[in-house]
Amino acid sequence: MPVRSPVTYVLPLVALLHSLLVMTPWLTGFTRTLVLDLLYLLVIAVTSLMVLLEVRPGRVLTNRFARAVLPLLLAEAWMLQYDFPGRELPDWSVADPLYFAFYLGVAFTLAYLHGLTRWSWRTWGWVLDSLIVVAVVGEAAWFSSLRSALAGSESWVLRGINLAYVLCDLLLLGMALLSLRQQFARPLLLFVLGVLGFVGADLLYLGLGDRYVPGTPMDLLWTWGTVAQALGLLGASREIFAPTSAPRSSPLPERWRVVAFLPYVAVGVTCLLLVQYAGGGQGQSAAWWTVGIFVLVIVRQAVTFTERSLLNRRLREQTRQLQHMALHDGLTGLGNRAAFDQHLQEQLAQAAVSVTLYYFDLDSFKAINDSLGHEAGDETLREVARRLRGVLPPGAFAARMGGDEFAVIVPGFDSVPAAQALLLRFLAAMQLPVSLLDKPVQVRVSVGMAFRAAGEEVDAAKFRHQADQEMYHWKQKYRSISMHAGPGLNSSAQN
Repeated sequence: MPVRSPVTYVLPLVALLHSLLVMTPWLTGFTRTLVLDLLYLLVIAVTSLMVLLEVRPGRVLTNRFARAVLPLLLAEAWMLQYDFPGRELPDWSVADPLYFAFYLGVAFTLAYLHGLTRWSWRTWGWVLDSLIVVAVVGEAAWFSSLRSALAGSESWVLRGINLAYVLCDLLLLGMALLSLRQQFARPLLLFVLGVLGFVGADLLYLGLGDRYVPGTPMDLLWTWGTVAQALGLLGASREIFAPTSAPRSSPLPERWRVVAFLPYVAVGVTCLLLVQYAGGGQGQSAAWWTVGIFVLVIVRQAVTFTERSLLNRRLREQTRQLQHMALHDGLTGLGNRAAFDQHLQEQLAQAAVSVTLYYFDLDSFKAINDSLGHEAGDETLREVARRLRGVLPPGAFAARMGGDEFAVIVPGFDSVPAAQALLLRFLAAMQLPVSLLDKPVQVRVSVGMAFRAAGEEVDAAKFRHQADQEMYHWKQKYRSISMHAGPGLNSSAQN
């Protein structure tokens, strides 16, 4: 277990003290506001210290968040002066770019967290889901306060600052929702929830506008959002880099997969907003917001359709490959024993069609394996399969039965001599030398044939046994078709 710094325990204690003062009327007026802001500043200061103590080369998340939280500390320290009597809060100050640096730093951290390095149709679907939610939240912010705030500002600088704050919050919201779709070390979920809490406080502050009163429970979202970001990020950092354990990454727990349903909730919200504002002076704006959001929904559905179509195509292809693998020999590409049994049963069931069964056995295969190696043996089997395919008539079926044994089923011959003519073609093809390791090698082959005339009935097992016996008699009578082997084979392959 990694050793925890004492600072780790100080942070939640300071946040608890801040929460107690918010929830109780112990202090009032200027003193209350100043003490609460000092405590929140202390929360950010402890957070900064915790993060700086964990900065190491290679700890990307910690290093990025350190660059984000320091501007927040400076901004809050700067804003503390306006708590004192006689100091009027200006429309904008040096704290604004520091706040923006914090937002962009957190966004930079989330950009690493969501880990979208490979863009697929599913990834685009996640991005669109986040955009739908962000668009609806932006619409709600527009109608609740942003529109009036922009219209009431005479300064373009102030309008730009107000709009930039909202855009930063929407950026963090979208990236946090996108991050919740990924697999990551479990403590990072706390970090993402802290970001969402911080964004929620900002949006509530925007909605309240001039009605906002410092020291209310809403402020706890900023406080505990900061604490959650710090503890989540540091917990994940220590888990990932602990020398005694691997990071425990896991997908989003089932109870959090409600994130996938947020776009549907968002569409319902935009419909309610349309109904609410359709009859007033903002009806046109509401209509345009609704149109834009529904365009995103349509694009999302198109992405879903494309993703499912590709998935179905892959499933069909995998099914086809599995079926092929189940009925084919992986080395030669011929049918396997299961496919042979199935095909033989089907052919024998057609009593009106004659069936001829050929068995082949490579007598010199062991000698080739022992003298030239297994790769040469595999190439011999592949070459035999190629030659079989070269002489097979239409409708014939060839299979590798296992080892060095092959079988061929040919329907439609009208006589035994016609079936024997094909057998001679097989034997002629087998007598051609095989090139193995740049050496010409000729393979000894034993064959057996069984013929069932049209109209006859025969059991499949007896039919196979007949062909097998014929091959055995061939071995005994002819001692196989023999050719001189090339150099490198032992004497058993040459006799």
